[in-house]
Amino acid sequence: SYVVVAGGGTGGERNSNNYYGGGGGAGGFREDKSPLTPYTASPLDGYSTPGNRVTVSAQGYPITVGGGGAKGGVSGQCGSNSIFSTITSTGGGHGGWSLSPTNKIEAEPGGSGGGYPGWYPGCAGSGNTPPVSPPQGNDGNKPSVPSPAVAGGGGGGATQAGQSAPNSCIGGTGGAGATTSITGSPVAYAGGGGGAAWQAGQPGGPGGTGGGAKGSSG
Repeated sequence: SYVVVAGGGTGGERNSNNYYGGGGGAGGFREDKSPLTPYTASPLDGYSTPGNRVTVSAQGYPITVGGGGAKGGVSGQCGSNSIFSTITSTGGGHGGWSLSPTNKIEAEPGGSGGGYPGWYPGCAGSGNTPPVSPPQGNDGNKPSVPSPAVAGGGGGGATQAGQSAPNSCIGGTGGAGATTSITGSPVAYAGGGGGAAWQAGQPGGPGGTGGGAKGSSG
């Protein structure tokens, strides 16, 4: 049995003038529970799909643990892939930001996609990219009606898409992660990041369960 979780993306950011960003997408989450292993798996257990099964022997295996996206700059950074044998979980997509119709950075796809703000039209990131079964993540979100006063959408999580900003000021909630008891107790992984608030003093969106960070307050 295994759980492979990639590094999450960071949210889009802007350090002045109340420009705000979408939440970062969670890293891809992939799990396979052997029938011989007595624990409760997440809803994303892929054992029924033969391509997810890995036959191992008692020896060492190279494992790549993908880091989260780096902070800094006006756009976020995507997370890095995690790899075990033939199983790759894709890093989460970074969140986007917008300043004008031509000066914007759209959110990136990934294990889960990043969210996008509502200043000017643009795209949230798609999850489960590249596609696997069961899906390794979900889409980020963006405001349903772009305007100069709409906060950032949440990044996608392992079991839930990011949420749109609930109103013109408050950031959207990051998508929920997946809970598995592979370690012996239930732990959630791969939650999406919350979207940033429109301006200082307004609340950023909550992060999704499983490590998603709260969006900034303006």
